Amino acid sequence: MSINNKSAWSTTFTVASSVLCTKAGLGTSNFFKTRNTLTQKGYIKWSSSGSNKAARYQIKVLYSSLSTHSVDTSEDSSIDTRIGTSVDTSRALNKHKQKETKPKQNHQGDDELYRNLITTIQQNFGINSTKPLMQDDLKYTLQDFTNQGTTYAEAIEIVTYAVKIAVAYSANTWSYVQGIIKRWINSSLFTMAEIKEYQEKPKQKYGRYNKKPKEQATDWSQVKAKESLDNSSNLQDRLKKLRDEENVTN
Repeated sequence: MSINNKSAWSTTFTVASSVLCTKAGLGTSNFFKTRNTLTQKGYIKWSSSGSNKAARYQIKVLYSSLSTHSVDTSEDSSIDTRIGTSVDTSRALNKHKQKETKPKQNHQGDDELYRNLITTIQQNFGINSTKPLMQDDLKYTLQDFTNQGTTYAEAIEIVTYAVKIAVAYSANTWSYVQGIIKRWINSSLFTMAEIKEYQEKPKQKYGRYNKKPKEQATDWSQVKAKESLDNSSNLQDRLKKLRDEENVTN
């Protein structure tokens, strides 16, 4: 919207993906995911302009212009009736909506778990760490686990565990937490038990957790001593052989 505003609200405008990533504070993968979401919800339209060219965007208009109509006297007599009818209808609709929204009260526990997670992240990463786009990504992350059968409460616990690991390594950023969680998902780990077993298992490969064993230096003094011993032994053998030959000659 900021870029469209600078272009005097043109119907369409072009902008490079790298510019949008920078202004929105998004990584490349999150940018494409967010753009896809906005397109599916009907907020924007975009089209490719070819390789190495900026895409063309259009922000969808979410309002409609109200046309003015002249009111003649014949309509005045029915105004009261229509108002009364609309009020009764709106009351009926409100009652119906209230009935529909009552079941949502069952999810108050989930909402509280989510708020506690946001509080934990803010306490460790700063109050500005939970911007709207970050929270959208957090919800996608939770959905990645619930789609695999993980309960919502356990998904919250898993993300909280990832935050604690990041804090332990003094990496107080959401992107670091994402890296930890991505490694778990790629390893098909979707429960706390599996994840803790994975984290506590000693790493086989050399990495940040284990150091490569040092190569032992060659002790050249021992090598020389062995060579001297071998040479001495060979010398004794040759001398003995010469004595034997001399005795035979005599």
